[in-house]
Amino acid sequence: MAKDRVPIPDGLAADVLFLADRTCCVCRNPQRKIQIHHIDEDPSRNELSNLATLCGDCHSDAHTTHAFARNLNALVIEKYNVTWRDIVRARLTMPSASEAEKVEYSAELLQEVQMNCLRWLNRLLHFVPEDFYPEQVNAYPWQTVLERGFPDYSAENAQRYARLFNVHSGRVADRMEQMVATFGDAIPVIVKLKIFRVSKSIRNEAHGYGWLVATSERFGEEMGQIYFHRRFMDTVEPLRQLYDLAEQQRELLFPEGRPPTALATI
Repeated sequence: MAKDRVPIPDGLAADVLFLADRTCCVCRNPQRKIQIHHIDEDPSRNELSNLATLCGDCHSDAHTTHAFARNLNALVIEKYNVTWRDIVRARLTMPSASEAEKVEYSAELLQEVQMNCLRWLNRLLHFVPEDFYPEQVNAYPWQTVLERGFPDYSAENAQRYARLFNVHSGRVADRMEQMVATFGDAIPVIVKLKIFRVSKSIRNEAHGYGWLVATSERFGEEMGQIYFHRRFMDTVEPLRQLYDLAEQQRELLFPEGRPPTALATI
């Protein structure tokens, strides 16, 4: 049932706009007009952490009808919102513009590492039947997907998810490796090492997926089911770990209670 919209108090709206420098937290184009968006899509929950600034285009993307397939689900918007507020704060508190730009550069790259992990997960949510996962997967996808599990093995499902592994796993691994090659100077060493390990891991799982049907035919449906689920689990879990590590490193850029600082590893 739709919830009643509660007007956002003027003072709270002013805080939201100030923290975002009156700029869309996703596209970050200062020339676009913005609106205040409820991240969890509950128009009655007017809390600072639940409010984000979006331009018209990004706001429209956030309200697409097929929530599982959309690019701007709640977790993605929350990530953009938090990172952008931290960047705006860095611009206001760093001793110099050059130092603020260095922090912003690193924060943007760490956020992109996280978004790259979410791209694979978002493709998984696109392939599964719409009612397979509960609605809260939009807000907590890693936890919900790992707790709920994955589809059962069948010849039809083996074909259904083949593109997820044969195409999208490789694309995600390629993007991560390209980021390290191109922007490695601003990515912490611990994250670069994790990227290489995760990239290798998800490529191996994609290769293993190619043996799925043969494994089932040789060892039976039960083994096929185990093998099928392991390919999902052993792709999602490394991506989740990389996502969390990038978040930890991003938070080091913006310690609470003092101006943000550049990572010592940069």
